Amino acid sequence: MRALTAASGLALLAVLAGNLLRIPLLAGGAAGGAGGTGGAVGKGAPLLPLDLAVALILMLGVVEALRERRWPIDRAMQWGLAFVLLAAIGLFTAPMRLDLPWRDLLFSAAYLARWSGYLGVGLVLGTFLRGREALTLVRWFGVIVLCFAAFGIVQSLFIPGFAQWVYPESAVYLDWDPQGHRLVSTFLDPNYAGILIVTGLCWWGGRLAAGMRAPLAEGAVLGVALLMTLSRGAMLAFMAATLTLLLARGVSRRVLKASLMATGVLVAALPLLARYAGAYGKLTIDASALQRLLAWQRAWTLLADHPWLGIGFNTAGFVQSRYGWNAAGASSFGLDGGLLFIAALTGVLGLGCFVAMLAALVRAARRLWQDDRPADERAVGYAAAASVVAVTVQATFANTFLLALMLLPCWILWSAPLALRRGVEE
Repeated sequence: MRALTAASGLALLAVLAGNLLRIPLLAGGAAGGAGGTGGAVGKGAPLLPLDLAVALILMLGVVEALRERRWPIDRAMQWGLAFVLLAAIGLFTAPMRLDLPWRDLLFSAAYLARWSGYLGVGLVLGTFLRGREALTLVRWFGVIVLCFAAFGIVQSLFIPGFAQWVYPESAVYLDWDPQGHRLVSTFLDPNYAGILIVTGLCWWGGRLAAGMRAPLAEGAVLGVALLMTLSRGAMLAFMAATLTLLLARGVSRRVLKASLMATGVLVAALPLLARYAGAYGKLTIDASALQRLLAWQRAWTLLADHPWLGIGFNTAGFVQSRYGWNAAGASSFGLDGGLLFIAALTGVLGLGCFVAMLAALVRAARRLWQDDRPADERAVGYAAAASVVAVTVQATFANTFLLALMLLPCWILWSAPLALRRGVEE
């Protein structure tokens, strides 16, 4: 096993650790300065074991590049690098355009560097992994998500309020919302736990669509775990992923059989699920839904006021205070909205590059299942395309596109078609 594959496996284990190990590193204070109005409160930049694993992958990528003396960059990665360039231009011109203090700029730049590092993982894996190594990583990804879901079921049943149990001194609502018996697993958040489980279901469904062995027990564990998150955004993402798989593959006998079984189980469990969801207000327009509407409105206002380059990557906490909006706590620098929030941060130019990157990833995945390839490679193509769609849908209701814990598993899944296609072209 090569060092790059092993390091990527360690990174997946770090994803499984989630937010259980966080080392405080940086803190963002008031976005004040002379004449400032105060700023975001309580925003920190913790160091995760995952960040160390990502740094190792990047270093190994540099070694591979020096050894092979080539830089074959796929179209999707080209668009990703263009997005980073535009994000950097928007961020480093923000002090002049928005009168932000340079201290705040440096804090936000650290987050852009971090996001760029995770994009670099996709570049390194898509460029230097051999085809079978990419398949091995995707299989490991499936095992990690299954373990994540299984632990989450146990946590949901026996450890309510898990985030407060892990961090008893944390401020309720400011650091971690109380979630009761909802499944949060090691991410300590049901929405992000839900979308990771959905990506695992994409891999399970991709194998089913490709005619491979996809154990029903595995699909059942993932499906039950998804329901126990009570994340409406994740469930909508799963429906979008399922539709993507059906459009890509069509309705085969195996897919139809699995769908009918899942529907039957869901109907039988519906009364229990309805009581469970009703206890958390998930059958009505609750405060969580209203908060998302507010976030979308704010993101649209920021985009309308700064349409071309946006407000700068990760400056939302500082800029919101200048609009007189309340911006406090661990989520103060993020606004729900997915592509809308990306546009608010980097403008329509950055959004164009970001959407082009996602579209190129889907095209690379589609070429896998359209070609005469082995079933496991076609399964990767189905899974990658479905997960791109799922994450894009779910990110509308969360800050998923900027979450480190989701970026690593996504890039492992999304870069696999790039590595597999490169093997054919060589």
